[in-house]
Amino acid sequence: MEIGTIFAAAVYFRSEIYKAILALIGRGGEQGLMLLKYIAISTAVTALMGVPLYIFIVNSIKGSVVGIPMSMLGLALIIDGLVIRFSRKSRSSGKSLKDLTMKDFIIVGLAQGLAALPGVSRSGMTTSALLFLGVKPDEAFRLSFIELVPAALGAIGATLILSKHVVEGSLSLVGVGCIGHLHNSSYDN
Repeated sequence: MEIGTIFAAAVYFRSEIYKAILALIGRGGEQGLMLLKYIAISTAVTALMGVPLYIFIVNSIKGSVVGIPMSMLGLALIIDGLVIRFSRKSRSSGKSLKDLTMKDFIIVGLAQGLAALPGVSRSGMTTSALLFLGVKPDEAFRLSFIELVPAALGAIGATLILSKHVVEGSLSLVGVGCIGHLHNSSYDN
């Protein structure tokens, strides 16, 4: 599902992403450079917050004592819902990307990092953070979904790296299944 969302966002925002990529080589213009800074800073902050949070959650829900971690997750869901609700009532001061500062990028990254908690809405948290910062709603949604691409790719990569033993075990089961299927097919002929 995440791959489909990444692909959809990348296709829909391809011109903005292209400008940010061009900014890497100094050809993206002012808008591309600002977008590149936004993506780089908020993604780095997301990783610095999200990966340790993800590791903590994964390690907390192992074993027989899951009541406290599940209570914490329930509280996180309630807070997530409240943040989204109150952000809808915040008044936009009409800001756009060019009006945001490095501090704002860090706040968006922190909000997105909270989405490492199971059930917390990544787009809800980033959009809400941007709305609280006074960004116009349409610009907040645009920036939230542009930031989805590197954040989701990073989340997939981190999950694969941190769950290497699970991935290897699953791949070996697939391999055994394929060999078994080939073995059975040779008897059918």
